[in-house]
Formats: sequence, C-alpha cells, structure tokens
Amino acid sequence: MKVKVPSKIQVGSHTYTVKLSRQHLEDEDTRGIINYRTQEIVINAITPDSRKTTAFIHEIIHLSEKIFGIILEEEEINRLCEGLGQGIFSSLGIELDWSKIEKTEES
Repeated sequence: MKVKVPSKIQVGSHTYTVKLSRQHLEDEDTRGIINYRTQEIVINAITPDSRKTTAFIHEIIHLSEKIFGIILEEEEINRLCEGLGQGIFSSLGIELDWSKIEKTEES
C-alpha cells in the first residue's frame, strides 16, 4: 500500500515543510537534514526510496528530540529509524509515495 508523504508535517506546535533536494546534501552519506530556522526537512532526492523512508523517520526523531527535550545519541536514532522502518513499513507492506513532494531547483 502506498502512502503519500505530506508536504508539511507537524510535530508539537511546529509545522515543517518536507522537500527533496540533492544540492543541500553535500556528503554522499547524508540522506536528510532539518533546518530548524526555516522549518524544513530536506531529504536526498537521489537516494533509493527505502533510504528516503528511513531518512524521513530519522529527521522526525531528531525533530521530536528537540521539541520534546529528549536526549538521544546519533546511533540510537539510527537504530530507531531502521527498526521503525522495518517494523512499520516493510512488515506492513507500506511504501511511501514521494511524488507530491517538492523537488528544489537544485535537485
């Protein structure tokens, strides 16, 4: 089952825009970033969909961590996003549909 990725996501009282881009992600291993100032979650446009999914989860965990005052190590976040990706998406047959997400001109 395909589920459309929303163009905006709310965590706490903050709304973040979700975008796809390649330009903003200079490091080959970087799959996603959050810009807290502009309230954007940017996911690497050329990474495979399975990695986009885990990057999206990863950035939502970072966002939740900041907003709710949770302290997690980066490796803990990596394990959580992989576990959630497998447990929720792979096991239930859910696939994220990125077709409605804006690709910045740099992608």
